[in-house]
Amino acid sequence: MAIAIKKTAAIAIAAGLTFAGSAGIAAQDALAQTTNAEAPGPRATEQLAASNTIPEGDNFSLVVNKRYNPTELRVGTGEADADISGEALQGATFKVEKLQGDIRKQEDFNRLAKLSQEYNKAGVAKKPGITTDDGFTAQEIATDSNGQATFPNLPAGAYLVTETEWENARPADAGYESNGTETLVPADPFIVFLPMTSTDGKGWISNVNVYPKNSFARVEKAVVDKDKHVLNEDQVTYTLTGIVPSAQEGKKLDWFGLRDAYNNTEITPDYENLTVKVISTDGTETELTKGTDFAVGADKGYASVADENLADGANAGFFVGVKPSVLKPGDRVIATVTADLLDGANNDQEVENSVREYFRHSTDDSNFKEVPPETPPNTPPGDTPPNETPNDKVVSYFGNIQVFKTGEEDGTRTALQGATFEVGKCNTDGTAFDGDAIAKGETGEDGTLTFEGLHVTDYADDALVEDPGKYCLRETDAPAGYSFDKDAVYPLELTRETKNGGQPAGFLTNTDVKSANFEAAGTKIANGVAVNNIKRNVPLLPNTGGMGVLIMALAGLTIIGGGVYAARRNSQSA
Repeated sequence: MAIAIKKTAAIAIAAGLTFAGSAGIAAQDALAQTTNAEAPGPRATEQLAASNTIPEGDNFSLVVNKRYNPTELRVGTGEADADISGEALQGATFKVEKLQGDIRKQEDFNRLAKLSQEYNKAGVAKKPGITTDDGFTAQEIATDSNGQATFPNLPAGAYLVTETEWENARPADAGYESNGTETLVPADPFIVFLPMTSTDGKGWISNVNVYPKNSFARVEKAVVDKDKHVLNEDQVTYTLTGIVPSAQEGKKLDWFGLRDAYNNTEITPDYENLTVKVISTDGTETELTKGTDFAVGADKGYASVADENLADGANAGFFVGVKPSVLKPGDRVIATVTADLLDGANNDQEVENSVREYFRHSTDDSNFKEVPPETPPNTPPGDTPPNETPNDKVVSYFGNIQVFKTGEEDGTRTALQGATFEVGKCNTDGTAFDGDAIAKGETGEDGTLTFEGLHVTDYADDALVEDPGKYCLRETDAPAGYSFDKDAVYPLELTRETKNGGQPAGFLTNTDVKSANFEAAGTKIANGVAVNNIKRNVPLLPNTGGMGVLIMALAGLTIIGGGVYAARRNSQSA
């Protein structure tokens, strides 16, 4: 089954931005990126510098600083902010278009300043119309590894800044690896002035820095299944991780959770006893309390979003709902759950489990109760629809090892019942067991014994294994009357690509072969060995006693009798 992960389209929610109001005007709605906390105080109203004091020349610049999931709210000033929160995002593309009008003329300046206040205001359903300057060629630049897109040598004016590409943007952190579940929420378009007034209202900032944010959500799934076997009814451990997204301006995160999907014939997750912790962006870990900080329950809506990366055969799910008020943007919510392996895992031998992040940014508080103490429903109340990331999925692989046992007498082989075998992991040389046996059993009437549900050796904990090793079989006892080689060990591969099948051709009739591996066939993950026992023949010694001894005894008696008769005659003659 495919385990590759496919990225779906980003969720179309507008994120806010952090920048000083157009021309430095104190329009609070345009100044701050709202996260999941209270908004900061407004920037103090300043005395505006006169538009005719704008410096001459066309050497102004705009630096778009792209950050995701800020952890605090800050009012932008137009200056570079060394203390801005959030992480750099690389590969987000921004387009800059100049608006019609000469801001060195007070009339145009005032008109565009008023337009920017209306356009940049948070929560406006319909933006006012704008007219671009036909004489200016729009420019598009992607953010670099510092999360910056720099537009140099621009003429003075008001500019519309639009984020045009965000789906392929990724955190610039060294070593970051995409798993295809990233959901990025783009920033709203906004208007910025070049230059803009300084915070004291007496001068101009020629190199303007703005900080539009992306709300960034991602989910991750991990499994610990190394050396866990279905035939021993072992448990595997799943870890569900979600990154908390920041809310866009004017809204709040009012619903957050993780949705797990699985096949209930293959595993039984003990989700009632799962644990949840939060790791903040500074590394602080906090254990959450069930019933106070989070709730968990069965989830009938586990497949509410059509996504081809849903766990194959999923027919059940559970939902972990976390109270939004204990979360901050960028937090990693980690739920850990154990699951029993069931016999059904042997049907297709690939056990899949998937998870998606489930969240909502809303202003709709009607009939809303925070989770917990409420048990999480399939859909949160209110009119604002929730959002979900694509699934992340892990797969565990299991296979079979079979023994075919024959007994040979006078050159004829037949299936042999009652031979005892053990299976375990081989040592490096494949000459002995490495540790204890995993399982043991006896061959049946057809001479076969199958160890069904052994974990493959080349893929564990959702990753390839470089040195997979092998399984070993050894015979520990043979049926009465048959011999076996107690020192023999049979090493076998059991990998995802081991598609072996039935008994070796001609093994029943080929008396020159004492053991053989199964020939490749079939579609199941399986391998096996055929082992032949020789019938023990008991050697017989010559019989003792019989007629020869009787004749000797009779002869002895005759001699004795004759001696007695002769003695009596001699006695009578005397």
